[in-house]
Formats: sequence, structure tokens, C-alpha cells
Amino acid sequence: MKILHLTAGTGRWYCGTCVRDDTLVKAMRARGDQADLVPLYLPIVADGTSCSADQPVLMSGINVYLQQQSALFRSLPRWMDAPLGSRAVLGLAGRFAGSTRAESLGDLTVSMLRGEEGFQTKELGRLVDSLVARSKPQVVILSNSLLAGLAPMIRRTLRVPVFVTIQGEMHFLDGLDTGREEAWKLLTHHLTTCDGRIAVSEFAADAMAQRTGLRRGVFEVAPNGVPVDGIERPEPAGDVPVLGFLARLSNVKGLDRIARIFVDLRARGFKLKLAVAGTAMPGEAAALDGFWAIVREAGAAADVSVHPNLDLAQKRAFLRGLTVFCVPTAKDETSATYNLEAMAAGIPVVAPRRGAVTEGIESVGGGVLVPPDDEQATATAIGALLNDPARRAALSEAGWKGVRARRTDAHMANQVARAIGRAASKTIL
Repeated sequence: MKILHLTAGTGRWYCGTCVRDDTLVKAMRARGDQADLVPLYLPIVADGTSCSADQPVLMSGINVYLQQQSALFRSLPRWMDAPLGSRAVLGLAGRFAGSTRAESLGDLTVSMLRGEEGFQTKELGRLVDSLVARSKPQVVILSNSLLAGLAPMIRRTLRVPVFVTIQGEMHFLDGLDTGREEAWKLLTHHLTTCDGRIAVSEFAADAMAQRTGLRRGVFEVAPNGVPVDGIERPEPAGDVPVLGFLARLSNVKGLDRIARIFVDLRARGFKLKLAVAGTAMPGEAAALDGFWAIVREAGAAADVSVHPNLDLAQKRAFLRGLTVFCVPTAKDETSATYNLEAMAAGIPVVAPRRGAVTEGIESVGGGVLVPPDDEQATATAIGALLNDPARRAALSEAGWKGVRARRTDAHMANQVARAIGRAASKTIL
């Protein structure tokens, strides 16, 4: 199958969606598909060298923003703003980009979902022209439904089916400062007209069906998977066990909660260290400050380490040194790939029973589920594992084998391919 996958890049910051899409395209190539990953807005940051590194960045993030803000930039001839789409310029812009925070992007999100009727018509035309100049794909996949406004013109011009991936964008839409209702209406319309809708989890499919009113049956599910080649077994626990957290360094992911859970465990008499890693966004620096305030007030800062923005080798080394893993997320995740990464490395996981976290743990078997938003129950579950080496060893083995049996990147690629085949035969009634 010849696949063109379009993914919104972040320029500099690790993004779960970008890492997932890069992993997917690499796995599709490994299974024999001719797959290309093309970045939109900004370059893609992935684990290792991205397979999009040799691709141009389309829908320049600078031009998209300027065309939203100014009628002048919407009317300029293409040749004048073309340099703002170069990798060099976008790479520089990415250094100053924070996060795509919904609180300030309502108008831009609505405009992009309007597609050819939005302010970015010129940039959309440039995108389609670039795609026409390429070798024609059999299928175009959009990384998430926020890109669905691109689908009508791509499908009409290239005359190929366009599939939309459902990831975590419902949280983004619900956080919009303006235009939330219109954005949902536009997104729902595009989902009814695209050729397929592929969710990364059962929870994501259920949530999107509920929010849009579309039949649940029109959403295919291809669960996320993680690469396992090169992962080493965890190091034996030393005299002081290590509790680990690997996710965005944000209170949405439970950064403040893991600090309080750690302090609670120490107050219960556990000799313990805490190691925290993940993407550190400029706009969320206050969360990390608050994290340090909690552990310093408890006199525990000397036993805490923070490792921001790890590359693949650093991340795997980080995981090898953990005893128990916990991301006590405060939201209903649509994927929670971080738990798969920990279980793939043989690290026992304690996780809240919420969103796609539940199906990830249950499908693999390498973790313990606890009530959501219950820090005491979470600390108790972690403490029980720390006191039970045999139980930790059993969960480690279950996670190691379970991910390899059901949730690798190869499984993900195969299920996406099958979902494309199934979705192509369905219509919305």
C-alpha cells in the first residue's frame, strides 16, 4: 500500500502524537508499505531520526499564523511568503514556539476547520499543489481530526481516499477559548464526509462518537503500539528503589500528584527515590516549580531527580533504572503510550482506572489499576509492590511479554492497515 501520512509537527518539543505517527510510518515501511510522513506547520521531533527528515514542511506554521492575523498576508503572492516555509526558518521559529495551547487558538482552529473557506486558503492551495507534484498515494492519512478541514480539497484534487486519525484532540477542542461549538460542528461534518475514522483506542472512539453524535460503528480502532527492539531488561533494584514518572511535565499528567504520592510514601516509612522525566514546555514551567516546592517542603529534594526532554537512548536508560512506574494522570487519556513504554521495559505500572489507561493495562497485564484521583490509594498500591518483590517480578514479566505479544509498533501498523480496509467499505447512515 502506498500511504501519505500528514502530521502536525512541533518544531522542537517531543509530542506524543508526532512520536506515534513517526513510529507508525516506520513500522508500515517495515511491513512492506510505501509510506511517507510529511510534516505540517513545523518539523517533527521523534524518537531517534524522524522518517520525515527528508520531507519538506507543508502548511508553514508561520504562514498559517500570519494569514490568520492579517489580510495583507492573505493577499500576498505566494512567492513572497514561500521562504517562510523553509525548514531553516521553521526550525528557528520552533525554538520560540511553546505549546499549542487551546486557550489561545480558538479562532485559528475554527479557521483551519473551515478549510477552503478559512483564512488559510492560500496555504491550503500550496499544500495541495505540493501533493499533486508528488507520486500519487493510494491513501492519505491525517494525523488528527483537527486537520480534517484539509480533507475535502485533498480528496477532490488527488482523487484518493482520505482517512482521519482520532487521537487526543477532543481535549484540545473542549479547552478552546472561543469558537468551541462551531469547531465541534465543523469537525463533525468533516468526519461524516471523510473515507474513514481510525481511533487510537476504544476510549477515543467511544468519546468521539458521543461528542459528535455519529454512530460508534463508523469508528475503527487501531490501538497504539511501541517499538521494542533494543530494549534491555530493567536493572535489579538497589538498596533504594526508584519510583518513576515519564510524561509531559504538567499537572494535567499528574506531576503534582506524583510529588505528593512520593512524599506520602516516605512518610509511611519507605526508603525511596523519585525520578521524573518528560517534555518540559515553556508555558508549563509553573508546574515544575510547584513540584519542587512540594518535595522541598517535605525535605525530600535530595532524593528527587528531573530529566527533561530525553532522547530515545536516554529514555530507555531512564526506564531501566526504575523499580515502579506511575503517571497519575488527571485526565481521561486517549492513549497513555507511556504506560506501554514502561511495561515494554519490564517496569511494573500503577495507573488510574480511567480513559484508555484502563484498556492499555488490561490488554498487556503488566500493571495495577487504582481508583482515579485517589492519591492515597495510589500510594498504597505502590507501597504494596515495593514490599512484594515476587509480585513486581510477575508484573515485570507480564508487561515484557504482553507488549511484545499484542502492543508493538508492528501490531499497530497491521491494525491500521486492516482498519483502512474495513473503513473503506463503510458509510455513515
